[in-house]
Amino acid sequence: MPISAASFEGDPHAARYVKSLVKHPTAADHLFEVLNDPAMESRLEHASECGLPALRGIAAFLEEDATIAAALLDHRFHQTVGVAVKLKMEELGWATTGKKGTLPGSKFFRQSERYVKA
Repeated sequence: MPISAASFEGDPHAARYVKSLVKHPTAADHLFEVLNDPAMESRLEHASECGLPALRGIAAFLEEDATIAAALLDHRFHQTVGVAVKLKMEELGWATTGKKGTLPGSKFFRQSERYVKA
C-alpha cells in the first residue's frame, strides 16, 4: 500500500503530523511520490542493509526537489519526512533500531533512524 496522507491519519504517531502535510500539500505530494517509487524503495532498503540510516539512500533526491527543500525549512515538515520514512520502512518489513546514524553531505538532515529487517 503506498504511503499517503491516509497512511498518516491511520497511524497513531503519524497522525500528529497531518497538519504539516496540509500546510505543505505540494511538498507532501512530492514526498509521497519519492517514497512510493520502487527505485527509491530499493535505495531505502539498500542503505539499511549497509547499516546506514534509510533516509541516507534518498536524502539527495528530497533535497534536489525545490518544493520539498522549501518545505524542509519548516521544522515540523522536516520531522514529517522522518515519520514518512518510518511508515515506508515498516511497510517494506523493516523495524526501527532506536539508533540514529549520520547523513554526511546532506543539506537538511544531520541524523536519522537506522532500521533492521523485521
